[in-house]
Amino acid sequence: MRVLTTDQELVKDPRTAPLVKAFAEQPPHMFRQQFAVSMAKLANVGVITGEDRIGVIRKVCSKSNSRPY
Repeated sequence: MRVLTTDQELVKDPRTAPLVKAFAEQPPHMFRQQFAVSMAKLANVGVITGEDRIGVIRKVCSKSNSRPY
């Protein structure tokens, strides 16, 4: 079984490792249920489109754009 790099980082970080361990010890349906709740919350987060002029969408995530739009 392969593990995502982000999952490995969650296990290595002492701040998040207890949460990972708690989920690992629960029946699989408990994780799926909480994952669904989290995805529903994430769906309600406002998305920056660039048209609303509230934020800037980067062309390259690691660099600032030279011109915002």
